[in-house]
Amino acid sequence: MVQLLNETGSLRPDYLKLADNSILPAMGNDYSWMGQQFQCLDMGDAELLVSAYDPDDQSELVAVAGLQKRNGLIAQSLDNGFLFSGTPLLGSADSDKNPILALMYAVGEQAGVKAVRFSKVPADGRFMQLVKDYCKAENACLEVLQQYERASLVCDQSYDEWLTSSVSSRHRAEYRRLRRRLSEQGKLEMQIWSGSDQVLQWIDEFIALEAAGWKGRRGTAIAADPSHVQFIQNSLSQLAERGMLKFWRLSLDGRVIASMFGFASGQQGWMGKIAHDESLSKYSPGVLLSLDLTRDWLSSGEVKIVDSCAEPGFVMIERIWRDRLAMADILLSVPDCSKASFNRTRIVETARLKMRRTARKIVRKLRWCM
Repeated sequence: MVQLLNETGSLRPDYLKLADNSILPAMGNDYSWMGQQFQCLDMGDAELLVSAYDPDDQSELVAVAGLQKRNGLIAQSLDNGFLFSGTPLLGSADSDKNPILALMYAVGEQAGVKAVRFSKVPADGRFMQLVKDYCKAENACLEVLQQYERASLVCDQSYDEWLTSSVSSRHRAEYRRLRRRLSEQGKLEMQIWSGSDQVLQWIDEFIALEAAGWKGRRGTAIAADPSHVQFIQNSLSQLAERGMLKFWRLSLDGRVIASMFGFASGQQGWMGKIAHDESLSKYSPGVLLSLDLTRDWLSSGEVKIVDSCAEPGFVMIERIWRDRLAMADILLSVPDCSKASFNRTRIVETARLKMRRTARKIVRKLRWCM
């Protein structure tokens, strides 16, 4: 972390440059997201913002990854409740300069672990090819711990074409009925944030709406932690200044009843968090807003694909967004880690994940019974 902050606490220009020129979409480690977490949240000694430099030019930053050192064996993608993508920021990859190699050497030096668990990364494409190239060159080990799909939106058609092909006639009729019924309660408006609006007002409305729902009652809403509030305010404000913030809201007689933010970088978009007025749940304002923002994504003309960032099984978005992104959690050894050492690490991590999944199933059953 120290390497990427100036004495004043502001982010160094080389981090900003890398984020703006990353060879892969990596919003989760962008300085407006991950960098702001290190500036706003209470990070302990286990949290690392690992920085890797070109071995032939120590002034050239080629990779950044926010990681958490869990034990002496593994560092994992940093998750403070805001992890939607663990893909590291990577600079240009020449045939003889794989940025994954530089990153893994840096992890070994800065974290002192045997392997890294990268969570929520693409299961195929250029990132995985760089990982495989690194494994081949360094005789390193790779284990795919989990592979799954996330709902996504491919922006290659008009909204009307998408609606006809992706949403059944029965559901289309139901959504029209819900919108009509909700409109009977007052003036219903869908609004898209523009650069001329005060973004902090939108952010604060979202935070308040989320806190009024089940997350507020459970104590997991952003508003429950002042440092989380500061992080979201700073991060989204900075993204707004860079022209990367997307924000939508649905209002009834001027009162916000559903709100969601997202991000856009290059040709890819990501969805953030959503909140809605639970007193109006019978009208499904979150679904209606999701349909409206789908229209906005499809009409943007810039983004080619949008990652919902939703966990598998999230019915609301999977019902309307039928495209899928292949995602994975992987375990990757650092250079000079022997296969025997990696196998021991893999066994420990696999057992831990199995126990964690079992515990989650038990908790879900208990909540259902209650």
